[in-house]
Amino acid sequence: MCCVPGSETRLMLNFTIQLGRFPFAEQAMDMLFPQLSKLNGPGMEISESTATIIATVAAIGSAFASINAANSAARLSAKQNVLGADIKLLSKSLYEIVALCAEARKSKSSEKFSSKIEAATEVARTLDRLRQEHRYSLPFIFDPIWHLKGIPLYVSHYKNALTDPRVDSLIKKATRLREAIDECLEFYFFHGKSPSLRMRLKLRCRSRSLTKEFKKGKYTE
Repeated sequence: MCCVPGSETRLMLNFTIQLGRFPFAEQAMDMLFPQLSKLNGPGMEISESTATIIATVAAIGSAFASINAANSAARLSAKQNVLGADIKLLSKSLYEIVALCAEARKSKSSEKFSSKIEAATEVARTLDRLRQEHRYSLPFIFDPIWHLKGIPLYVSHYKNALTDPRVDSLIKKATRLREAIDECLEFYFFHGKSPSLRMRLKLRCRSRSLTKEFKKGKYTE
């Protein structure tokens, strides 16, 4: 016995698979069941048993896709719970440590300079605590934050030479490192995935660049 499902069967199968969030349903159907691509014209037939098998495979694929989506959502929720309120403090501290050093760079008095550096140093302590507490949940930021938290110390060495171009270079490199850390944290928090190789290489290069820039300079008395 034969049936002529035509384009209606194809549409139904596409819809069934897409309900399971299978992203390339139509392409997959063409690869797995090339005969379906011929079911758009009159007179083209497949057996009822073949149609049943195809529908069953589609249902199984939909079920597996649904399970995978549920597991992905669970992993994302678990990672967000691990960070919890710390993600706000971490984000705030990453911005503040560089901003305070930039403000210290523009200080008109030694008192204001010292005040800004002391505030930045306190933020550095917060960052150090957070990186240690999340050493295993966020291993990719452990070393980069170690490099970034040194920026108050780096800038303080130029307290008598704030017009030195190296101060601006240090702050720019610290900003670039902070942006790379932010990118990785956002990717991890909103997608539930560890940073890509490109992101991790960026972190490493910018971390080393900041520390190298400081080591090139000379301390000021």
